[in-house]
Amino acid sequence: MISFVKILGYEVPLDKASSFDYYVELGLQKINPHSLHPRGLQLNAPFVFRSTMCRAEECVLCSQSTACVATDLLNEISFDLRAMCTEAEWIKEGSVVVRRRFIEAFEADELPVTMTALLGQAREVVSLCGDIAEDSDITLVSHSFRMKILEAYIRTSGKIVGQPSLIRNYLHEGKKTFQFGEGFSVEPTTISFCSSSI
Repeated sequence: MISFVKILGYEVPLDKASSFDYYVELGLQKINPHSLHPRGLQLNAPFVFRSTMCRAEECVLCSQSTACVATDLLNEISFDLRAMCTEAEWIKEGSVVVRRRFIEAFEADELPVTMTALLGQAREVVSLCGDIAEDSDITLVSHSFRMKILEAYIRTSGKIVGQPSLIRNYLHEGKKTFQFGEGFSVEPTTISFCSSSI
């Protein structure tokens, strides 16, 4: 089984009205906040891959028999919140407007990282899993938007590469991506498509 798990909670401002600049910096990855739950995500899979970001590194606790590897392929996707919405929109709608504009930016290929690069990274992650998953369970610890891109890539068997609007089947503006510590799982056979030319 291949399991994708969202990191645990991390440091954020308590006052939403004054948090816009913080989230701009966070989205651009100019700050790297600490986890609120150090070693709180206990993982026992033989293989664990995690984001290199501080909030991922700190929350993971692997068993002694686990091979735990950090990779920037699982880091959160960079985005410019200030280019996505105004501070007034952020205060009024919060994460709803962020998800809406992220979807639009992805479809229009206007994120700081190109769609080609993002989906290429998704393929790399899937290929990495395919090398191991036939014999062992794998857990991957990542972040909201990265996990949604990975989920869409896997569940569409790579078809999102030519049909970016398919992201709307997996990322919804009015629905939280994943709760902290939760995610999705797929069988190894689900990623067999990656051996093709997609």
